[in-house]
Amino acid sequence: MLAKQFAPLFGLAVLLTACGSDSPEPVPPDATTPDSPSPEAGAPVDPGTETEGPPTAADGAQGSGCTPTSETTLPDGRWFGLVASTTESSIEFDLACWFTGDAAIAAAESAGEEPPPNDYFVRNNNELTRELPVAQDAEVTFYLSGDPTSEVQGDVPAWRGILNDRGIPFGIWVQTSGGEVTSVEEQWVP
Repeated sequence: MLAKQFAPLFGLAVLLTACGSDSPEPVPPDATTPDSPSPEAGAPVDPGTETEGPPTAADGAQGSGCTPTSETTLPDGRWFGLVASTTESSIEFDLACWFTGDAAIAAAESAGEEPPPNDYFVRNNNELTRELPVAQDAEVTFYLSGDPTSEVQGDVPAWRGILNDRGIPFGIWVQTSGGEVTSVEEQWVP
């Protein structure tokens, strides 16, 4: 008789354990800001964990995300941002968040904006810039005329020459390693 009374409770406990053991903790959409550290901020993203598209960081942004733990440097990774200025050996970099797909829609919504028409959304909530040293052998992918068909690869001096003539209409991705920028890639947008 006692077994009949506890059998439904035992079944319910097994069901709840099976359903709840792999569920991630819910994270509020506003849990991180571009300058607030998160436990996984700046951690390299394992591209093998993604099913399609570029790697996504714990904060939902593409690349290594937009919530590093330092306001002066960037950990090793791939970071999106804007160029404030350049010198022969450094980039004044304004870190921003680059979202695509559903993450872009959610980020736009949380900013009180319409869903993005081109499947990307950029959030830049602060004016903080970082002076990032650039490795002497850093490669740069850029657009000579601003047109996506004019993509070339060169070095920092060639890129700086183009910036002086063309201006800085694009955001960029920087790859950092050992405290230096090892590559720069302009992000063309429609």
